Amino acid sequence: MRHWRFVLPSDYDGVVQWGVGEPNGAPIGDRLRGEASGGPTQLLNGPDVVWFGAAERLSASSRSAYLVFNDPPPHYVSFGEAEGPEDPPKTLEGISFGDSHEDLADAHNGHSHGEHDHAAQQSHGHDHAGHDHGPGEH
Repeated sequence: MRHWRFVLPSDYDGVVQWGVGEPNGAPIGDRLRGEASGGPTQLLNGPDVVWFGAAERLSASSRSAYLVFNDPPPHYVSFGEAEGPEDPPKTLEGISFGDSHEDLADAHNGHSHGEHDHAAQQSHGHDHAGHDHGPGEH
């Protein structure tokens, strides 16, 4: 995966760190090539979000994307791939941490991120290489 993106609720401000590293919890490197970000923007029939990521190539065997955030976590985090270095994510896979996961799942049914108007205490981290989550899955 080349142009990857995290997507969070636009009002969440608990991101501690994000970046890349070796799989299985290696130190997170924050010197990234091709950083890109956007938002806030509204998902089609969904919440306002921000997105950010980089052009550091990811692979299940050698390089993972990491997102570390404060407790409480955001209600959801989505992860996806963009077509180009400055583009928003075209596809999204979601992870829910709160009660609003049904709303997020409803907003993503049949949704491509490109279909909307383009007018993040105790820390949690998640390794996004080597597996996928469907919208609303834990």
